[in-house]
Amino acid sequence: MTSTPKVSVIIPTFNRASLLVKAIESVKAQDYKNWECLVVDDCSTDGTWQMLQELAISDNRILIYKMQGQQQGAPACRNYGLKKCTGNLVIFLDSDDLLANFCISVRVKYFLENEASDFLVFPILIFNETTHDLNLLWNIATEESDLIRFLKTDAVWQTSSVIYKKNVLLQNEGFRENLKFWQDFDLHLRLLLNGANYKKFLNLQPDCYHRNHESRISARVNINNERGILFQKLEFYLWQMSFMKEHRVTLTDKEQLTFWSAFMYFASLCLSLLKSKKDYLQFVLRGRKYFPGIKLKYFITIIYHLVIYFEDNFNLRSKLGRLYYKAFKRQLADMDVFAGNLIAKVKLST
Repeated sequence: MTSTPKVSVIIPTFNRASLLVKAIESVKAQDYKNWECLVVDDCSTDGTWQMLQELAISDNRILIYKMQGQQQGAPACRNYGLKKCTGNLVIFLDSDDLLANFCISVRVKYFLENEASDFLVFPILIFNETTHDLNLLWNIATEESDLIRFLKTDAVWQTSSVIYKKNVLLQNEGFRENLKFWQDFDLHLRLLLNGANYKKFLNLQPDCYHRNHESRISARVNINNERGILFQKLEFYLWQMSFMKEHRVTLTDKEQLTFWSAFMYFASLCLSLLKSKKDYLQFVLRGRKYFPGIKLKYFITIIYHLVIYFEDNFNLRSKLGRLYYKAFKRQLADMDVFAGNLIAKVKLST
């Protein structure tokens, strides 16, 4: 790798012209100059393409592309940009987020010192309108392994806070384009499961900023209460189970318990929120084959769920639930698996 490798910044966008300008300006303001910025417009209707054409004329490092046909989503735009980019190092930036002016230079510096790494992780700050108005970190390092944290949806890093080797992203087939959400979570989970070599530098000054606003899907809906999205979450876990089996990934006992508990938690929402025994059984029976080493625990947890959610007499249900829990506590899935998650809960020290 040369001392000043080219870095490709890939920005997918759809109808965010005013915010997109700020994102591109944050790239142009970098104190590191060997970059290219690929903006992939996903069939915007708000004048984005016309604005991009003007920006591309003003700086030949800004490369613009327009997806053809109907809107295809951010993952498809990112993958398209990944195929078109010419840098050996890649940063993904959402069109409403920002880079600090030192972002690329710092990341390149650390990559040159850690050339064996597949990707490096840096801290990211969440904001509303101005970059430090919340002073809230995306996440922090803990003593718990990153894989376990990702398995229980405690994503340790966000897409824009990472710099990747392009070839590693291509080898791992980029983003899954059929996912409606959790696309970056999925990519990073697959990288971890495939044994990617990486390092985190979460003790440094945040070098990018993630906008928190109401246009994000996760901010507009309680996704656990949406039937379709709940089912997509369960399908996500089932797909990951199939991926691990296909790639012969071996989890430790603790990793397996965490993964299974997360899956069983979401499955239990079919009972507690949807009141659907049929949907619950459909998913847990499909997942059973991926956990051959815990068949007894699996069965005991299913019975426990059915008892506490479907006994009509509240007093009897509570009594049976307490007795069952006391007798089989060590055999049950951990329904508090998400309790320690730290995403967007930690203030930046000042």
